[in-house]
Amino acid sequence: MLNAIEEQRFEQEWQTWFDSRLNGPFFKARDENGKWSLTAAMPAIYKVSKLYVEKHNSGFASRSVFSIIVKLMIESGDLIPVKNEEPQIPADIADYIHKAEAGKISTFELRRRYMSDKTFRDAYDVHSGLASFASQPVILTVQQYRSMPSAVVQKRYRQEPAFKAAVDALLATGRV
Repeated sequence: MLNAIEEQRFEQEWQTWFDSRLNGPFFKARDENGKWSLTAAMPAIYKVSKLYVEKHNSGFASRSVFSIIVKLMIESGDLIPVKNEEPQIPADIADYIHKAEAGKISTFELRRRYMSDKTFRDAYDVHSGLASFASQPVILTVQQYRSMPSAVVQKRYRQEPAFKAAVDALLATGRV
């Protein structure tokens, strides 16, 4: 069992390591029902890391402990890395974009399709790199989460994918 100082140090190191992982890589672990789940991974890493620190590190926590645990859990099959696949642009849209870039389609036509076709707009944003600006990750601390009115949290959770991911990450650690 960790004493109060070791527990505090572990929590600080965990939070630092966890915050550095909000943008990935992500993992899946088995939940209580035996199904692979993203939300089960962080609590599993937390639990095993704490046990490792108690048993093998004499209560001394460091960020490297979490990386060691992740590696061991992947090797044992307790964690599965989630591949980050880039979204593919449909061939017809890619062809249209290339024609527009080559000057074979007028700027007016390109803009008209961009404004009227959501599928095209999303694909064009991915192609041009604008999509990466639209989905900037949200870093949310427990203190920030708790200071927000619940109605605001609920609304942002439903409407903002990056905020939803940040809240889910906090929930996965069991801190809120």
